Amino acid sequence: MKVLSRGSIREAPNPITWLNGLISLQSSGGWDTSDVIRAWNDGAAARDRLTGQRFMTVRNVLEMEGSVRENIVSMVNKLGSPYSDENLSSKKLLPGWQFKGAKVTKQSNWARYGMVTTESATYTLQYTNSVFEGMPKTLRQKPTKAILEQRSEFCALAVALREDLVKEIPNIEDYINKRWLKRLAAGDVALEVELCAAVASVFRHTAQGVARACDNSWMSSVVAGLVLSPRVRPA
Repeated sequence: MKVLSRGSIREAPNPITWLNGLISLQSSGGWDTSDVIRAWNDGAAARDRLTGQRFMTVRNVLEMEGSVRENIVSMVNKLGSPYSDENLSSKKLLPGWQFKGAKVTKQSNWARYGMVTTESATYTLQYTNSVFEGMPKTLRQKPTKAILEQRSEFCALAVALREDLVKEIPNIEDYINKRWLKRLAAGDVALEVELCAAVASVFRHTAQGVARACDNSWMSSVVAGLVLSPRVRPA
């Protein structure tokens, strides 16, 4: 697999630049994540072995669904990408992770607002790719692990709020997807500001112990503010 990277990259090889080889090994052998990493480490030089943070990064990426992972692979194949060993090592990017602002019942909407799904994980990566590509090349920087985790959280909230609104108002899903989530995928920084404020509101309300009582009214006000805000009008 080391041959795959020879002459094709300008920086020291790392697990991110080896993704295609690792994925090919996984597919051809029909192996699970642990088998792929073990096979890599058995034939790798000591400096190239996947341990610690490298291990976490590769395991996280290999465990993603193909449709989600493609957002990383497509950027890695370009000259320069927003991803690194450090920022992809977080479990908070993976579907199934639950961001928790406070202790609430599983039946509460507040529990769902922090749940990472396959769709929200895809938006996290699409948003990251769009923001990175939208910056001048001389100013591009890889986001930190904390920034990717923050994006994962507000994308989880965006998808959950869309689902709530679809239940409340018939035939609104296409409108919300166009006005809201498609702009998130396109890297709308103004929408990030709105969603981060909404996440802060979640923490504020749960900290005050009023989550259960204001689920519906809070959701309606946040969605109305986000969708109708002049800062996030469709292009």
